[in-house]
Amino acid sequence: MKFFVDENVNSGCLEPLRSTYRTHEFGYAFDEGLSSTDDIPLFEILAERRYDGIITKDREQLRNEDERRALFDAGLHWIGHSAKDHNGLMGIAIETATRHRWTDLRVERLAASATHLPHERR
Repeated sequence: MKFFVDENVNSGCLEPLRSTYRTHEFGYAFDEGLSSTDDIPLFEILAERRYDGIITKDREQLRNEDERRALFDAGLHWIGHSAKDHNGLMGIAIETATRHRWTDLRVERLAASATHLPHERR
């Protein structure tokens, strides 16, 4: 599966994700040239680029009806968590550990249950 890591997620999370989930792909907002892109157009672009899910800390994407609808229409799985504010190395360590564990549960569940990918809708 192919996951987009939003700009609000620390880039320090990328290598642990990539090394743990070697059969999956993780693109990063800044590497993809998509930082500062509004959410609804972002979801459309991610669908065009054949992403299966977005990893983010932006919980408004689920609260806002238009954004929630755009996620659904794009066929994107939403993987997120609320983050506490911690600075420095402690903040990076906590975010990486939380992101890694939460993603571990979600990625494996999605991969195991995927009968078709969202961009292969019938």
